Amino acid sequence: MTRLRTPEDHDRFKLALTPVDQAMWASEQKWGVGRLERLISQPTLQAYKRGWDQYRTAIEDSDPDALAVIGPKMIAALTFMDHEATAAGHQPGARYVGSSDGRRNYAMRRALVRGSLGRHPCRQR
Repeated sequence: MTRLRTPEDHDRFKLALTPVDQAMWASEQKWGVGRLERLISQPTLQAYKRGWDQYRTAIEDSDPDALAVIGPKMIAALTFMDHEATAAGHQPGARYVGSSDGRRNYAMRRALVRGSLGRHPCRQR
């Protein structure tokens, strides 16, 4: 069910979504697509998965109010995960994921990870 009934709702939704998208993009640029989730502790990963589910629900429901609540929590979670991985001695990784034909395929991999519910790396554990 979409909750975007007015242009103002759409603007609020986009306003809440943009900072989270920017934080995720920055994290992927630093650590590589889906890599950070493999470097953190199990309790942190489980907490992130719970937040990810809430985040995806807010997006799927087109709910700007829910997105405004969970969005800052997702940004804080990415920051926490970054600090945890760094404190454990992990180094940032490659930005690109190579494809079978050797081309850099970052954009396509990112679209798969971010666009398909259930395909996010933290769900594959």
